[in-house]
Amino acid sequence: HKAIYQLEMTSVRNLQRISSVSGEMFFEWGDACEAWTTTQKFQLDYNYMEGPSQSFVSDYSSWEAKDGQTFSFTSKNLNNGRVHKVYRGSAERQDAGGGEADFSRPEDMQMAIPKGFLFPSEHTFELLEAAHAGKKIFGSVMFDGSDADGPILVNAVIGSRLDALSADEQPDEMLRGPGWSVRMAFFDIDNDNTEANYEMTVSLLENGIVRDLVIDYDEFSMRGELVTIDALDPCID
Repeated sequence: HKAIYQLEMTSVRNLQRISSVSGEMFFEWGDACEAWTTTQKFQLDYNYMEGPSQSFVSDYSSWEAKDGQTFSFTSKNLNNGRVHKVYRGSAERQDAGGGEADFSRPEDMQMAIPKGFLFPSEHTFELLEAAHAGKKIFGSVMFDGSDADGPILVNAVIGSRLDALSADEQPDEMLRGPGWSVRMAFFDIDNDNTEANYEMTVSLLENGIVRDLVIDYDEFSMRGELVTIDALDPCID
């Protein structure tokens, strides 16, 4: 499917610095027969109490083999329309259970990935399996190649079950299904910081669609409202 979320700031914890933040997120998850493909474009516009506004854009895409063995990624960050960082490379799962990432941008670099890690689509599938099994906690290391910090630890708390909606409650059939409320915290794995980089609460449906979301950063929180969604054609092999 492909979806667009409208992002609006709901609270701020640094009133002396930020006056408002708004933006949009585009997300596409496709079936390329032998692989899952994802595209995500994240745009945020920052307004400050003093000084000029800033526009931040993150443009990310990936190709993830369905057998879980190989993965490729491209990530580009822009500040006020100017390219700030570009990350590009690939990763492979190794026989011992870990993996290795090979970056070609911004410079040639190899990076070890801990044993038991998951790629992004794998993570979604296993999170849904944990929810179906009645688990309340799901923790894993995930690698997506979105920056040079490497793999991250994702701790998820699977909350209340979301009942299916009727056609009167939700006209779009793709959004009627049941799901779960899930709170995820994202941590660097290479330092001793006990504070999450950021946290996210999502309404995750059984079909993998995020119906709504809340993102909590250090200085502010944002709510993402799903404004458009379309089904993508499945792979015909």
